[in-house]
Amino acid sequence: SLLKVPIMISILKRGERGKMSLTDKIELTTKDLNSEWGTLYEKGAGTKMSVLDLLEEMISFSDNTAKNALIRQLSATEIDSVFVHVGIPDPYLVKNEQIVSPRDYNRLFKSIYYSTYLFPKYSELALEITTDGREERLISQGVPVEVQVAHKFGIFEASNTLADCGIVYHQKNPYFLCIMTKDLDYSKSRELIPKISKDIYDFVDKNSN
Repeated sequence: SLLKVPIMISILKRGERGKMSLTDKIELTTKDLNSEWGTLYEKGAGTKMSVLDLLEEMISFSDNTAKNALIRQLSATEIDSVFVHVGIPDPYLVKNEQIVSPRDYNRLFKSIYYSTYLFPKYSELALEITTDGREERLISQGVPVEVQVAHKFGIFEASNTLADCGIVYHQKNPYFLCIMTKDLDYSKSRELIPKISKDIYDFVDKNSN
């Protein structure tokens, strides 16, 4: 699920270059349909949705059908260029297992926040799409409700991995935060990540002038 952020960035880069409009319609195919995460597959093949709506489904609900429809629009080179830019291994190209650390993954959100890969207009849209996703609000549970969080959660069942990464918009000191758990029961991870997030927020808040 965390790998959906580079897909979003790649799609927005196509929009920035004039190769695609966010209002363009994409038709779902049978191969796109995936019931493992999200409900978009229920609409069935032949359904047409705008690029922007698919982006929101992919990020806010982590919908796999939306991801499949969007990744069809991209070349391997377009996706790889995002990973090259931020300096982390591209799991779509490298067949051997690659470990992406929380620090590494934060580079994706830093590239959006500082507009180092996308123009500000598209970076701002990316942040808007990732702000307070409607699924698995983990980091945001550890901060006051008025504090916005731009983030993306991820689950990798093979290693009992649960993660949430993004930006916490503390009023005085916004900060990047990525928390990943491994080999831990999902329900325990689900409780642990908000607690860690709260401890970090309280520390930042206490030390902010």
